[in-house]
Amino acid sequence: MESHKQLIDYVLMRFMNIEKHLNCCAVVVDEGWHTSIVYPLEPVGIELEIDWREYGIFLLVVRLHNGKMPEGYYESDGREGRVHLLNIAKKMGWNVPPQCVDRIRRHPQQQVRYTTEYLMQLVDAYAEILTKCIDAVSRDRDRVFSE
Repeated sequence: MESHKQLIDYVLMRFMNIEKHLNCCAVVVDEGWHTSIVYPLEPVGIELEIDWREYGIFLLVVRLHNGKMPEGYYESDGREGRVHLLNIAKKMGWNVPPQCVDRIRRHPQQQVRYTTEYLMQLVDAYAEILTKCIDAVSRDRDRVFSE
């Protein structure tokens, strides 16, 4: 679909500064119903997941296994495999501007039109959040999944 390619290209453009900052290349995995764009930062990766069925976007920190994505989704090999970046930011005390968080939350009274433009707005908010947290993610990457 053209809108899928358009959105993936938009993500890659918006996250280009993250790629440069981390000195890594994005890995795009398109599985039809969802697309993952991963920025490996051993021992973790930053994953932006686009769920095409639910028209949602998620920004996660992923525990890599020898540079590869985990087998399970939230759990892999009996250990936590993925965590939403905002949950980690809260746990670790990273500074995330509240206005950015508010832009990605759906409020019950809010009418949402699920369009490519809507997803682009979510990408913009997540790009801003990650830009604010990227130094902390890089600095604390060995402690993110500490048991």
